[in-house]
Formats: sequence, C-alpha cells, structure tokens
Amino acid sequence: MDENEAKRDDETTRNDETNRRNKLLGAPSMNLDFPKGNIGAAEIVAFLPLWLKSWDVTERLANNGASASTLATLVNRFRELPNGPINSNSVNVMIREAVGKRAKTDDSWVDWSFGRHTTPVDWDRTSVSVADFRTPRVTHPTQLSELPRAVLFKDLAQGVKKMPSGHDALDLTKCVQYHLAHPDEQWYFPNDFDRLVQHLGTTLVKPEHYDQAVFARWTTARTKSLQNRAYAIPRSEDGRIQKHKFTELDMMTVDSMDVDKDHVEVSSLDHVG
Repeated sequence: MDENEAKRDDETTRNDETNRRNKLLGAPSMNLDFPKGNIGAAEIVAFLPLWLKSWDVTERLANNGASASTLATLVNRFRELPNGPINSNSVNVMIREAVGKRAKTDDSWVDWSFGRHTTPVDWDRTSVSVADFRTPRVTHPTQLSELPRAVLFKDLAQGVKKMPSGHDALDLTKCVQYHLAHPDEQWYFPNDFDRLVQHLGTTLVKPEHYDQAVFARWTTARTKSLQNRAYAIPRSEDGRIQKHKFTELDMMTVDSMDVDKDHVEVSSLDHVG
C-alpha cells in the first residue's frame, strides 16, 4: 500500500467513525431557509432537527421553557436514529457550539446555558412563527455554508420515526402528509410553503400548540429530575461535561445521558451534526 492509499484509508476510517457517532446523520441541512409561517417545536425536531443550531430557534425554544433533556426526548421520539438514541448532553453541546459564536458579538449569550437562560419580560410565548428566522449560513457562515437546494415536502418525512400528531402538529406536518399522499405533485420546501398552506388551509394555532405546552407534554417527572441534576454537573465553556470525581447522584444522571463514566470528556461524546 502506497502513501496515498494509506491516507485515503485513514480518511475513510475517520469519516466512517464520524458518521457512526453522528446521531442526526441524514437530517435536512441546517441551512434550509425558514419560510414565513408557523412551525411548531415538535415539527422542528421531527423534520428539521439541525435547525436547533439556528440562533433564533435556540432563543425561541429557550424563551419558551425548553431544556436539553426535553429536546433529547423529542428527538428520540420523532426521529429514526440508526446510530442509537441521542442524549441531553449531545443536544446541549450542539446548541452551545452555535451559541458560543453568538456570544462573540452579543454579551448576553456569554456563558449561556438552558439553566441560566432568562426570558425577556416582553417575549410573546404565543408565537410559533419562524418568519425572519436566520440559518447558521446567515448568522455565522463558514466556507461550507452554501444555500442548499429546496427539498420535496415528502422527502422531509425521511428519517422521521413518528409523524407529529394532535397538538404537536401544525402546518408543516399537514404539508408533508399531503405530499406523501400526492407524490406526483411538485411541492418544494421552503419555496412552496406558503402556497401549499394556502392550498390546504392554515391550521388555527391554539394554546395547546404553543411551545410551552409541547414541552409540558413531553417533560416527564424523570426528565425534570435528570434536568435538575445535569445543571449541577461541571461543564467546559462549550457545554461539554468535564472529567471530575462523580458523586453517586451524578452517576445516575451520567448513566441516563449515555456518557462513558470512566472517561467523561470530549472524546466520549456523541456528535449530532
């Protein structure tokens, strides 16, 4: 084997390992533009979970009472995860990585965490609109931050284990289900979102659709207990669990988060995209 072949094999091995650890592998791009309309919290997680890297999505969900534990519960409920279930620490790290870039220009996000988040007094908890939300490509672009192509609504169902239903479902779910039932029609997200919603009729937003109501439905007593314990575990600035001597109570939390308790550091964490 020559040197070039060895390098290619090493790169392939690294890519395979990255893919194995990427819990949200195959999810739609985080840089798909936001349409001007209503999309519920459960719909974001079910169809476009990498939108959790959007500053505006993070702010909306945190302002409405989200926690990493509840978001992990939602991901595990709605997404197919061939590489295994996601844990709250992975969600926390993913979001903290994006927020860390925001903190460079906005002091209010320095040392941010869900537990320390403060909701503005004038925040509208009744809104589920994503109009004017920005993708990472806009707020903190990289060399790879290209505008992705629009995707067929029916293709948003790929990787979805359970379709949002009841008050977890709003216009996006209706659009995806319609296109699955009429696959020969050409409907693209996000370009045709408003047009398809008008075609199907807008879903009336009720209090049960609000983010707070969604989180309340999916936050169990066990989730709340683990969430409170997780806030007390030491973390680095980017949200990763630091290696330290765990108490018995800590270990119950770490076990629930699927983290290697013998070597709790960056190398033991799952990646989510």
